[in-house]
Amino acid sequence: MAAKLQCEICGGKLIGKPGGIFECDSCGMEYSTAWAKEKIQEITGTVKVEGTVEVTGKVQVEGPIQVENGGPTADSLVKRGIQYLENSKWDDAKSAFLRALEIDPENADAFWGLYLQRKHWNTVKQALEKIPVLLEYEDSEGYFRHARQFAKGVLSTTIANIESQWEKNDQSELLPEEMKADYLIHNGTLCKRENSSNTIRTANIPNSVTSIEKRAFSGCVSLTSVTIPDSVTTIGDYAFSGCESLTSIIIPKSVTKIGEYAFSDCESLTSISIPGDMKKIWDNTFSDCKSLTSISIPDGVTSIGEYAFSDCESLTSISIPCGVTSIGESVFSGCKSLTSIIIPDGVTSIGESAFSDCESLTSVIIPDEVTSIGEYAFSDCESLTSVIIPESVTSMGKSAFSHCVSLTSVTIPDSVTTIGDYAFSDCESLTSIIIPKSVTSIGEYAFSHCKSLTSVIIPDGVTSIGEYAFSDCESLTSVTIPESVTTIGKNAFSFARNLSISGSSGSYAETYAKKEHHSFVRIKTQAELEAERKAAEKAEAERKAAAERAEMERKVAAERAEMERKVAAERAEAERKAKIEGYKKKKMLLEIELSNLHGLFSAKRRKELESNIAWYESELKKLQ
Repeated sequence: MAAKLQCEICGGKLIGKPGGIFECDSCGMEYSTAWAKEKIQEITGTVKVEGTVEVTGKVQVEGPIQVENGGPTADSLVKRGIQYLENSKWDDAKSAFLRALEIDPENADAFWGLYLQRKHWNTVKQALEKIPVLLEYEDSEGYFRHARQFAKGVLSTTIANIESQWEKNDQSELLPEEMKADYLIHNGTLCKRENSSNTIRTANIPNSVTSIEKRAFSGCVSLTSVTIPDSVTTIGDYAFSGCESLTSIIIPKSVTKIGEYAFSDCESLTSISIPGDMKKIWDNTFSDCKSLTSISIPDGVTSIGEYAFSDCESLTSISIPCGVTSIGESVFSGCKSLTSIIIPDGVTSIGESAFSDCESLTSVIIPDEVTSIGEYAFSDCESLTSVIIPESVTSMGKSAFSHCVSLTSVTIPDSVTTIGDYAFSDCESLTSIIIPKSVTSIGEYAFSHCKSLTSVIIPDGVTSIGEYAFSDCESLTSVTIPESVTTIGKNAFSFARNLSISGSSGSYAETYAKKEHHSFVRIKTQAELEAERKAAEKAEAERKAAAERAEMERKVAAERAEMERKVAAERAEAERKAKIEGYKKKKMLLEIELSNLHGLFSAKRRKELESNIAWYESELKKLQ
């Protein structure tokens, strides 16, 4: 009778597959034909084995075998671990390899599998492709060393090939003496050695280096000076993070990428110049550089990552280039010395906590292209006194301006439909607020603890006021609530001791006021206001008609007067011309008489004629 083969991993039934492979119908573990032959002897009858049995030599068993309390072999666990690696099930893979080592403490394949799992590599082929980064992480458990120590056969050849390839690309001899103990160069990449002391003080990186690997100088708290050659194009993630003594660094123009956290926690770094060819500043690149006072971002940068300059407590100013279209999460959060910021045209969104805790920020200009302001975007900006939100903004996130204790006024555009939870909470200096007609809801705690707010007019169109929306507004004495409001949350106006609510008779506002023991002032209903509006429009139309009639009469009178003036002017002109012609004729006749006058007794007449001619000439000059 043939034996029933069972999976060594889960005990499931094995099923034959094409190619001489046996597969577990439960967990999918595969076994070879050779393995099956080793397990099967000539079996007849029934053999039941319980507990622990030590067997030396070959055992021939007749009959079926039932093995209880048995377990998988180291090799089967390694195979299972390799399957987990291929499926990126990293925790399961580690568990399988560690179980294999419990059975066989010198299993090189298990150590190699753990090394692959640590680096999240799926296959040996992938490891061979990633030779330059073999030493990227510390191998504190010694997996690679143990794999080399116990390797045999194919595995030994694989490791030897990797080490040989590494040696071919090793350029560590180019390093200055003070760096050789802690660093190596492979394929142009500067890497930190596995057992680096982190005590390096100066680093003169040779020209053969094209990239500085991630964490290369991370945690080197004594590093004060670094020279980066023009050959370097990439500075990896965390490359200089935690270099507490580094005060300045010159990044060459050749660098096109500075990775995440590259200079984070460089507490003594006061200045840095970003190369002009940079297109992006990655997440946390300069976070917690507490001594950094200023930085210039080149015009080519189009993206600034999350937390890029967060907690740069000494940063007083920064220029954002025009190519940037969004300001990400917490980019400038905690920049306590930043006094002003100009957000360039083209930016369409301001991310969550982008400027939170910028306690010295007094003013900010938000461009017209911005459509959204994220949660906590300007929260805890204690020195911010006023802000104008452009018409383009359609949404403001939770706590967008909360704890802006110096904010006295704010302009909310008609484009905003919702005032979010905690939007202006704890704005203790806010004395007035104009809520636009576009708003339909006011969120929870939206204006809570606005201790200087005295009056609020809620526009028609708002349907709900959230819980605690105006709680602890100690100075609030007057609130106008329209008929459109149908929901007012719990404690919406708590601790407003002298509050008077104005609203329409029979409205929800009146019901709420009576319930909460607030005084109520009746205001005209919408119907009454509409009737007044129509009456006012009619009166205005009549006034305009009367004014138009008066204007028309004035114009007619003016036209008539002008016409009469023209007629009189024309008559006077005709009379002037006629008189000129008459004077000219009379003057001419006198001149003719004078020219014909002769004789001894004509002197008196001549004198009369000359006098008369002179008079006509004088009059003609006046008439000309």
